[in-house]
This record gives sequence, C-alpha cells and structure tokens, in this order.
Amino acid sequence: MKDKLKYIDVCVLKIIAISMVVVAHYFRFFEPTSHLNGLKSKGFFGAALFAFLSGYLADINNGKVFGGGWLFHKIGSVYLPYVITNLISMFMYKSWAFNPLKQVLMGSNDGVLWYVPFIMVFYILFFIVEINEWPRLILPSMGAMIFIVLEIAGADSQWYTSIGALIFGLYADRFKDNNLRSVFQSVTLFLLCSVAAIKLENIPLLKDVLTTLAGIGFCEMVFNITMLVPNREPKNCKTLLSIASGSAYWTYLIHMKVGFILNNLMAPSLLPFYLISVVAATLLNGCYLKFKRDLNRLDLKSK
Repeated sequence: MKDKLKYIDVCVLKIIAISMVVVAHYFRFFEPTSHLNGLKSKGFFGAALFAFLSGYLADINNGKVFGGGWLFHKIGSVYLPYVITNLISMFMYKSWAFNPLKQVLMGSNDGVLWYVPFIMVFYILFFIVEINEWPRLILPSMGAMIFIVLEIAGADSQWYTSIGALIFGLYADRFKDNNLRSVFQSVTLFLLCSVAAIKLENIPLLKDVLTTLAGIGFCEMVFNITMLVPNREPKNCKTLLSIASGSAYWTYLIHMKVGFILNNLMAPSLLPFYLISVVAATLLNGCYLKFKRDLNRLDLKSK
C-alpha cells in the first residue's frame, strides 16, 4: 500500500467525482425522461468523493496552514473562480436585478454550486483550529451539530454524505490498511447501507444516517482501492495534471451554464454536453491561470 495518495491519484479521483456530479445533473435537469434518469440520484456519491478529497488533502498538508498562505491559496483557487462564474451567469440568466449579492457570493443562480460555500466554510474552520492548535476533535463535533441542524431543516442527501465524507477524509490516513480486507469491509458498508437507506426511506432520520454511512463506505472503498493500486507518477507531468485538475473544477462550475445554452439551441445528448463543458472549462482554466501569472508578474515588478 502507498503511504498516501499521489498527485495523479488525487487528480484522477477529482475528475471521477466531478464527472459523476455532471452526469447526475444532466439527467436531472436536461434529460429527466431518459431511461437512465436513475443516475440523477447517484450524484451525491460524487459530491461525497470530492468532499473526502478536500478533507484528506487538508489533513496530509496541514503543515502548510502555518505558512500563512494556505487559506489565501484556497480562496484564490476555489472561491475566486466560483465568484467569476457567478458574475458571468448573472448575465446569461439575466438575473442581475434579483439579489445580486446572494447570486455572486452564494451561487444561488442555478442552485447546484452549494458545494463551494460549503467547502470554504470547512477551510476557514480548519484553518482556525489548526492555527490555534486546538484539538481537531472540534471539527467532527461541529459536523455532528451541523448534521442535526440540517436534519431539522430537511436538507437533501448530498449535504449529509458530504459532511460524513469530509470528516472521514480528515482521519482516513490514520485508518489505512495494507490488505484486501479493508476493501471488502468498505464495499460491504457501502452496499448494506445503500440498500438499507432505500428500504427505510420512510424513516427520515434513519435514512439520512444510513445514507451518510453509505457515502463514507463509498469513499473508503475508492480510497482503499486507489491506495492498493501500484503506480508511478509519470515524470514531468505535474503541470499537465494541474491543468487537468483545474479544468475539472471549472467543469463543475460551468456545466449548468453550458447546458442552459445548449438547451436553448437543441436537445443536447450527454456526450456533447459533457465534452463541450470540458472544452469550455479548459479554456476558462487557461485564461484564469494566465490572469494569475500576470498578477504575479505585476506584483514582482512592484517589489
């Protein structure tokens, strides 16, 4: 078993997670009558996997928090592209007159970008806990309290699974094992809890707890399998992997906008919808990276 997920592992898993979300949104919003529309209810496993990766990376890179630039890097790489996307979408949807601040800061324009404010809250809390050297147990305790609040509010499954997967990600590195037993256990947890959640869907609290455990089981299964797969990171490919990872994130940010445009032109099928989203995201990611490089050059010249 590898000591930790390699950079290529994280990039591949991020692409898988976001692809799951994009496919689910396609069948939910653009092709609800398809015989594959059952996939629309499986997107929360992609959100859970993305949340797991966020927690896992925060844990194994926690030493960078004390450098001071960790939180600013997260704002620049996660939140700023989100804000830019929201500004663009206000003009696409012609919704600039309706609570623009909420649209820009909270992504309320198309209703599927809830994950970004969610994960930014986690980054801020993680930063505060680590920088003050408080017990990390504070974070799962807060997660449990948020779970209760969401249960009272009647939130959707993706919130519960994302919270559970995020907390699991913070501790996954401590529980990794070096044999197939861990894979079998996680597969069993995932399958049993998934089936039980479906069977007990009329008992909301129990269903949500089981759904959360199913999400954790799914992330643990993917994590254990990835840790057991021997691979060597190709040389001189970190830049390419970074571009692929950034483009995957931009795909998440803009796929609903791409679907909105395509839906006004024709009835888009899944493959063109996905490919056009990826191409547009890659171009936007390239423009954003150039913008950041230009800012860095200006900053260096001013010094």
